[in-house]
Amino acid sequence: MKAIHSIFLFSIVATGCSSAAPLTNEAQRQSELDKIAKHCKVPRSILRLTGDELTLGGQEMKDVAFDRVQCTLKHIKDLSFPVKIGFLGNEAYQ
Repeated sequence: MKAIHSIFLFSIVATGCSSAAPLTNEAQRQSELDKIAKHCKVPRSILRLTGDELTLGGQEMKDVAFDRVQCTLKHIKDLSFPVKIGFLGNEAYQ
């Protein structure tokens, strides 16, 4: 029983000592999407997250090469949080 209390106490102390403020879920999600956009070289504005719904599209999408969209979709599949994804076509802006 002492070991369990020691481990619990250690985890509280260890997390309390970090100097950086913990990220909120929203900030973590945003950070992951920003990394995907940067890695795949797509405008950040084509990825819109609202709650757990991710929309891919927008007027900027018309200038994005297919291989970059494919890269983005591949990385979205590997996100560390669940999302529902929707697509907004270019025809909405023509």
